[in-house]
Amino acid sequence: MTKDETYYTKEEVMKLLNKPSTTFYREVNAGIIPSELAEGRERGRKFPKEAIDAYMEMLQHRDREHLKFVPSSNSDLWARVQHCKKIYGENAVTYRKVLQWKEANKHIFMSVKANDRFVGGVTLMPLAETTIHALINNKILEKEIPFSGIGDWDIPEVSVYISTIAIATCGNKRIDRARGHFLIRETLKWAMSLYQRYEIKNCYCIAATAEGTKILQHLGFTLIDDEVAKRLGFRLTKNHRPGFVLEEDGVSGKLLKAFEGKLEG
Repeated sequence: MTKDETYYTKEEVMKLLNKPSTTFYREVNAGIIPSELAEGRERGRKFPKEAIDAYMEMLQHRDREHLKFVPSSNSDLWARVQHCKKIYGENAVTYRKVLQWKEANKHIFMSVKANDRFVGGVTLMPLAETTIHALINNKILEKEIPFSGIGDWDIPEVSVYISTIAIATCGNKRIDRARGHFLIRETLKWAMSLYQRYEIKNCYCIAATAEGTKILQHLGFTLIDDEVAKRLGFRLTKNHRPGFVLEEDGVSGKLLKAFEGKLEG
């Protein structure tokens, strides 16, 4: 039987709306989720694509926030440390250490704010390559990076370590996805401005998950070929600058798709 392309299946609608079956059927029966049912029938409910797409657009507009990408305040950094503690426990960087890093270079932390509340952040650290390789080879942990090891951006052929790029999830996948997309876009803009202004040699990052690996690969990072390495270290060389991610909307569609997959995972 040929599928009518003007309608979604109920399984497709549940996936699009991220609804469990019990919630889905309750909202369908209440008329919240638009559907059609032929007169005199109790079964065979159909879900017109035009109606479902319009309903989803309305939900996305309702969930849209005014987001800002700004230098991190001390309060933002405290919120970030508390978030990291929930994930990494004792291995999380302490607030004292974060303040020391900021004292060494106040231009390494940026935050995403929603209604002036911290919801995500990124850290780009100018470090000596010896320090970065020590991190990748498990010789030191991030919390052990000395503040004296953090340089200025104008050091000739400085290398950059991406310490953090994450959102604090709120549980609403549409909101989390929008915040994630915004964070990626603004981080790329920031990184490109740094590449244009300074003599950046290489950029490094450690992938903690398979999804993170995919995102780095979409960005153009390559796996460090080091048999000694204990972690998934990635490098972006100075000959492969961030300009390659520019497209009509200013950001790589592949990158956004990969990041969206991470949020859905």
